[in-house]
Amino acid sequence: HREILDAESQPIRNYLNNNVAEILADGLAELCRTQPEDPVDALAEYLFRNSPTSSNYLYTLPIIFVA
Repeated sequence: HREILDAESQPIRNYLNNNVAEILADGLAELCRTQPEDPVDALAEYLFRNSPTSSNYLYTLPIIFVA
């Protein structure tokens, strides 16, 4: 049964590793640094502000000027 579960869950694990894990880990690290009064709300805001699929993401990218 374990082999079947592993095989069937592979696409989900790939998705989470490719799209969620890094930003979630960064958000949790930010919570540890800032220790907000409402950590759930602060994490939600962090994820929204830093999501590559959010229009707000464009405003959080560093601006690089090339001469």
